[in-house]
Amino acid sequence: MPFAFAAEARQGGRPDRGYASNVVPPARERVSLRTACGRAAIGLLLVAGLVTAAVLGTPALSAPGTGPAAPPGAQLAPARGHR
Repeated sequence: MPFAFAAEARQGGRPDRGYASNVVPPARERVSLRTACGRAAIGLLLVAGLVTAAVLGTPALSAPGTGPAAPPGAQLAPARGHR
């Protein structure tokens, strides 16, 4: 019977666990210092980008009446020499 291991797993032991393998997966390779630093740099770059976007985008989200009282060009001196 090709699926005899499934029948054996249900007969003995706990039926809720199913087939238990005794094969151990290979150990994970250790991450090098260079790779860890690269991942940290990418993470910091992403966080810095999000913070910058929030800081620069916050004024655009404010209500129209809460901005500066005068328009940006209102305090320019009048041109001289023209009458």
